[in-house]
Amino acid sequence: MAEQKLEQAIGKVLLNFNIDTLKLEQRKMLDALLSSKDCIGVLPTGYGKSLPYQMLVSIKRELGIDDAKVVVCSPLVALMQDQTQRLRNIPGIKAEYTGSSAAVNENILMGHFDYLFSSPEILVGDKTGEKNYNVSRGEKEDESKQAFRKWFSYIGELRSLFPDASILALSATCTKQISKRVLKVLQLDPNAVEIRISPNKPNIKLVVNKILNTVEMAMCWLVDGLCDKALPKTMIYCTSIKDAANIYAYISTEIQIVKKSRCSILKLRLTVKKNNEMFRRSIQ
Repeated sequence: MAEQKLEQAIGKVLLNFNIDTLKLEQRKMLDALLSSKDCIGVLPTGYGKSLPYQMLVSIKRELGIDDAKVVVCSPLVALMQDQTQRLRNIPGIKAEYTGSSAAVNENILMGHFDYLFSSPEILVGDKTGEKNYNVSRGEKEDESKQAFRKWFSYIGELRSLFPDASILALSATCTKQISKRVLKVLQLDPNAVEIRISPNKPNIKLVVNKILNTVEMAMCWLVDGLCDKALPKTMIYCTSIKDAANIYAYISTEIQIVKKSRCSILKLRLTVKKNNEMFRRSIQ
C-alpha cells in the first residue's frame, strides 16, 4: 500500500513538470532523498539531475509530510534565479534565493520558504548563517577544476547544525577521485548512494595533437576556419578565466586582421587583373 501511494504521489507531482516518467538514475536519487540517505550523482549536463530534489517537497506533502525544506548551494546566480522561478510555478511551493531583496531575506530569516537557493559564501561564510537557514536538505554543485572554491570546502559544517539532514551532491564532471574528496569534505555517510553515468558519447571524440605552446600556433586553425565559414560548432575548454580572455582577444583581433588582409589581397588581384587587361588591349 505504501509503495502504491508513493507511485501515485510521484505520478501526480510529475504532471507539474510536464514529464511522464522519471529516468532510472533520477528515481534512484529520489529514493535516496525519501529514505534520508546521502547521495552523490554524477550525470551529464542536461540529464535532469535537479528534478529529484525539485519534486521532493511536493511528493512529501502528497504523502502527508509537511515539514520538508530544501537548500540548494550553487555558485551560479543564473541557475538560482532560473530554478527559483520554475519552482514558483509549482502550486503551493515557495522558493527564494538569498540577496534578491530585503523582504525576501526577512522571509528567509523567518523560515518562510520550501526551497532556498544560496551561494556557499553566504551559507557558510556569512556569520549569521546559523540562524538564517533552517533546512533539512542540501546540494553541492561542482563547478571548478579543483572541485571546490574556498567556501565549498566548508559546506560540511552545516552537518553540525542539521545532523539528521541528508545531502545530495550533484556534478556533471566529478571524477571518482574527486568523489572521495566530496565524501570527506561534505561529511557524507561512507555508505552514501553513488549514481554515475559515463560521459562517453558516440558523437564525441578526443584528438590529441602536440603543438607549440603559444596561442598563435594553437589557434591559427580556428581563425582560418572562422574566416572561411567552414568551422563546425566547436567547444573550447580553458583552465582559467584568464586563458579564456586571452584566446577570445586573440581570435577577435586575428579575424579582423585576416579579413583586412584578404580584402587587400583581393583588391590587389583585381588591380593586377585590370592592369593586365589594359596591357593586352594596348598591344593589340
